[in-house]
Amino acid sequence: MLFFAVTLGFFVENQREHIVERKKEKEYVRSIIQDLRSDTAWLKEFLKNQDLSFNAFDSVIFLLQHNSDAYSRQRLYFLVRIAIRYSDFYKVNDNAYEQMKSSGNLRLLHSQHVAENISKYYSSIKDLTLLVNQTLLRQQALIEFEGQIFDGNIFQEMINKETFEISPPSGDPLLINGDKKLINEFIVKIHYLVSIMLFSKNFATQQITEAGRLADFLQKEYGLGAGLDD
Repeated sequence: MLFFAVTLGFFVENQREHIVERKKEKEYVRSIIQDLRSDTAWLKEFLKNQDLSFNAFDSVIFLLQHNSDAYSRQRLYFLVRIAIRYSDFYKVNDNAYEQMKSSGNLRLLHSQHVAENISKYYSSIKDLTLLVNQTLLRQQALIEFEGQIFDGNIFQEMINKETFEISPPSGDPLLINGDKKLINEFIVKIHYLVSIMLFSKNFATQQITEAGRLADFLQKEYGLGAGLDD
C-alpha cells in the first residue's frame, strides 16, 4: 500500500512537472512567433527604404554627370544626403530564441521537428553581423569621400535642427570639385554600397517568406489562434 502511494505521488509530481514545462514551452513559442511577426513588419519597411535609397542613388549618379543648372544641383545635394539616410542596416529580432538558448530552455521543445525548424531559421541569419559590418564600412567610405565633392556648409544648412528633417538647399549650391576622375571614384563607391544593399534586400525578401512559414507552422503545431490564444 505504501509502495502504491509513493508510486502514485511520484507519478502525480511528474505529471505536474510535465504540465508546467508544456505551459512554459508554449509561452516561449508564443514569444518566438511574436518576434517573427515583428521581423516581418520591420523587414517590409526595410525593403521600402532600400528602394527609396536605390532610386536616390540612381538619380545621384545621373545628376553628378548632368548638373548644369541650379535646380539640378539642389536635387543632387538633397538626394545624395537622403540616399545614405535610407540605406538602413538589416537586423532581426531573436530575443525569445536567444533567451531560450542562454537559459537552457531549448530542451523544452518536445518535438525534434519543431526544434529543427526553429534552429534552421535562426541559423540562416548567423552571417548577419558580417553583412551589417560590410554595409557600415561602405557607407563610411562613401560619406568620407563626399567632402571632396560637396560643400559641407550646404549640407549643414539643409538640416532642421529640431526635427532633423532634410530639405533641398536654396540658391545655387555649387560642387567644390567637379573633376571627372573624382566623380567617377565616388560613383564606384556608390556602386559597391548599392551592391551590398541589393544582397541585403534579397536576403530580407527571403527572410520574410521564411519567417511567415515558421510562424504559421508553429501556430498550427501548438494550436494557437491568430491572436496567439490557446
